[in-house]
Amino acid sequence: MLAAMLPHFAQALSSSSSRTEYPLPEDTSIFAVNGVIDYVYDGRFTPPTASTGEEAGVALGDLLNLLRLADTWEISDIKAQVVGCIHDLRLINQENCNDVLETAAACNSEELAHYCRELKELNNWECK
Repeated sequence: MLAAMLPHFAQALSSSSSRTEYPLPEDTSIFAVNGVIDYVYDGRFTPPTASTGEEAGVALGDLLNLLRLADTWEISDIKAQVVGCIHDLRLINQENCNDVLETAAACNSEELAHYCRELKELNNWECK
């Protein structure tokens, strides 16, 4: 099932591959791993909840971690879902905008970078 849904595993598990280990990127969270598993079985991941400022910070961290894993494993559908979730939960603020922009650039997520730049302009934030 992994190979059918994820190009990273299709290549890794092909008969021509000699790889025997498939390590996770450093600092991969359980939320990110569960998100990929949910995606494989349901076509989407279970979004975090964020009703307080502290929960919002944790939710954003989890989602950015999932974005990094999805980028590493070339799962563009998850990347799009992560951006939509960040937008819907309104997790970006002036304090985290720079970090989110850096992650967006590292993960080749122009959609997330565009959203950050839009917020920066609308709110006159001093972000990159």
